[in-house]
This record gives sequence, structure tokens and C-alpha cells, in this order.
Amino acid sequence: MFWKKKTVYETRQVYSIRQELERLRPFVCPRQSEGARTYTEADIQAAEERLGYSLTVPVRELYLVMGDIMCRKDVPDVREYFLPLDQLHWDGRYLLLYAGTSTNYGYGINRKDPYVDVFQWKRVGLTPEGRPLPDTGKPFRSEVVPKSARRWGYTKLVYWDKFVYQKVLDIVYTGWFFRRNITDEFDPFFVSCILPKPVPALRELRETLAKYFAPLCQHPELNQVQLFRATDPKDSLVYGWSREEPNCLLLLSGTEQHYGLIASELVPYSFAEEVERQTGLVFYAANQTGLDRVRAHEAEMKQAGLLR
Repeated sequence: MFWKKKTVYETRQVYSIRQELERLRPFVCPRQSEGARTYTEADIQAAEERLGYSLTVPVRELYLVMGDIMCRKDVPDVREYFLPLDQLHWDGRYLLLYAGTSTNYGYGINRKDPYVDVFQWKRVGLTPEGRPLPDTGKPFRSEVVPKSARRWGYTKLVYWDKFVYQKVLDIVYTGWFFRRNITDEFDPFFVSCILPKPVPALRELRETLAKYFAPLCQHPELNQVQLFRATDPKDSLVYGWSREEPNCLLLLSGTEQHYGLIASELVPYSFAEEVERQTGLVFYAANQTGLDRVRAHEAEMKQAGLLR
């Protein structure tokens, strides 16, 4: 009889992302942060004592810096959220930390996992779209669909520093993007044209952005996504860029097709036009200013084969 050899994963240090979260905090959309609750070290310690488990450093930093801002599912168009501290609980050996309003997948920790990486599973009682199933009157034995908890298929190991950092970026981006009926001339948020597809064009864009912005995260492995069919590790999209003067961020959309430009204050469209002159990215505002220019630019990109 041959015993299956246990997989041993190459591990790395789990990074602190407190500096990155503190940089992002002032750029959260007011509709998300209004009325938000703050968490203290004592609140986290109380939750850990109740759970009988010490939360990993990036998760603790999320609650300390952001409070429950990233836990708000009452905000319109919020699609994913972290669970508030008082709602964290074990289901068997799984601790749910992150869920969606339009999916039945949950993400969390396996108590028996020595690597403390991110596990994904299907949640019982929900449709694939995240809606509750009809009540049959029979209680569920578990919230986790049997045998559905697994490591993500596209990687061997997903650390909580990368997961928290990238999910926070996505929630901040969508918080601004899904606002409705914005007509003001001054606004902090602008959306770029579609990013080019060929690897050489994206490499050129990244090199140009690096002249005017600094990476938002000091750890490259948390802040970049490898391009499809790219062979050089340097050929990757950067999730977040930061600039101190003028104070603004560039955040990659969840679809990885656009950048969102977020200023630290209300600014006119000319703010985005200045970034365009520097980077070549064309932006439109929430009130649709510049949308025709973006569409015309994308038509030119298509003609040049940059959107294939």
C-alpha cells in the first residue's frame, strides 16, 4: 500500500498592512463611512477570547484601522463584506470572515490549517446568487456545504495580508463607482478608459505610472496581478498607486479593466485631465463629464489593436 504524500507548501512571512490601510482610510466614500463603528484592541481581544482563537495580524489590523466600515452590507450596491467582530463564529472547524450579498461563497479560516491561509466554501441555505433558500422547517446541521471547503484553484496558498488588502481596495473602489445620480461639477472620483490588453502596452503604462505615482503597498507580491500569458514577473498590473501631491490614489477595478482615480477632496474635471496629460489614461467623471472622450479614445485603441 502506498500512502499519499502530504503536500508541504512553501511559506513566507505574513506582512503587516496597517500602513496601507491607514493610507486608504481617508479615501473611503462617505456613504460607507457615515455612522461607522470603531473597534479597539479590547474589542478584538474579547472576540478572540469568545472564539478561543487569535486572529491573524492583517485581520486584526483591518478591524483596528477600518472599524466596521468594511462590514457594511446595508450600503446600497455593496456586494461583499467582512463580518463584524460580534458576528464571527465557528461552524465546525471553519471561521467565516468574509461573505457576499450576491453569492453563496464564504471565505475564512480552517482551525486545523497550520498555514492559516484563506479557505473558500459554499454556504448552506443560500442560492448561488446569495438569496436565502425557502425554509423547509428542517434545521441545517452545518453552514458549510460538505466537501466544498477547499484552497483556491489558481494558487496553492493565499495569505490573509493579500486577501484583506485587495478586498479593501475593491470595496473602496466600488463604494465610489456605484453612486447614483451624481450631477455635481466637483467630485473626488473618476474612472479611466479600458486598459490596453497587449503585454508590451501594459508594461509601458506601468512604467509611465511609476514616474508620477508610488506603489500603494510596500510589498510587491500583495500589490500586483500577473498578466495572462506574461512570462516576466515584472509584467503585472499594480492594484494600487499613491501620490502625496496632489493627494490621490489610483485603484484597479475588480474586473482589472479600469483604474479609479480618487482625490482627497472635491476637485473639478481638470484634475483628471492633468493626470491624463501625465499618464495617457483618459478619465470620465461621475456626472458623465469626459465620457464621450473616453469612448472616442477606446475606439482609437481598438483600431490600434490595443483592446483585442
